[in-house]
Amino acid sequence: MDITETPHGQTELNLLTYLAPHPDSEIWVSRAITPTTIETLAGSQLEGCTVFLYVREGSSSIDIDGVTYNTSVPSIIYLRPGQRIGNIALENPAQVSVCTISIGLKTEILNEIQRHCNIKTAQASIVTEIAPEILSVYDNLYNVLIETISDIAKPYYHERILYIILFAFFEVGYHCYTGLEPAQDFKAMKLSKNFIVLVDRYHRQKRFLDFYAERLGVSSKHLSRTVKRYTGIASVDWIEHYTISDAKILLRTTNLSIKEIAERLNFSSQSFFGKYFKKYEGISPKDFRRRYRPADKKD
Repeated sequence: MDITETPHGQTELNLLTYLAPHPDSEIWVSRAITPTTIETLAGSQLEGCTVFLYVREGSSSIDIDGVTYNTSVPSIIYLRPGQRIGNIALENPAQVSVCTISIGLKTEILNEIQRHCNIKTAQASIVTEIAPEILSVYDNLYNVLIETISDIAKPYYHERILYIILFAFFEVGYHCYTGLEPAQDFKAMKLSKNFIVLVDRYHRQKRFLDFYAERLGVSSKHLSRTVKRYTGIASVDWIEHYTISDAKILLRTTNLSIKEIAERLNFSSQSFFGKYFKKYEGISPKDFRRRYRPADKKD
């Protein structure tokens, strides 16, 4: 991909190429790109990712789904998959940073937020002005995110990215939503959190819902319905999420063979583990390990 630096330290690139769906990329960040680069989005439709434009300096006007938004600075412009972008105009001098997040990572983030907030009933603002008193928080979080993304070889890369974004949301990002309220169903909250604690503790040994329902003293049907209502995620999906996350960590950070990982996660065979993993990740454990550890010839 063609990337050039301008005399003002801004990046010139084909932004549409970066916004295309990339299965190997969960997140992409650029600290400062030129107004010309942003304006290349005009007339396009987003697919495969969510885009945040962090307008630090300069004014902007952007047409989204036929509605024109005039922004003052500093502000965040939130673009979702499926939205059509019309005319874009940035007044020089302008300083804009970009962050794109894959649909998969966004879903994981929203699922985690849903455990604490009624985000389903909230409405995300397309343009959110940043109050002067929290501007430094945005700047610091953006810098931390960029530093983390540049260190993909460090263990727990995905987890670090996930929790940096979650921290950013609960620290300042919630300002982008209206109607966001803490969850109020305390019985559902208690049952769901106790369920998740048990899943965290036992998911390597127990992947059937009946085990957790019995430990919590409720029926499987009640547990399933409550967890789904409170967290927005099916109870079996929670179990699968923990299992797959564990598998991904072991594949990324250990020298265990895939057979040994299957045994550690209590799968009956390496073949069954491979099919289970591929069902949720779309690739085999071996290919996943090669993606993150290309020099690893084991397995």
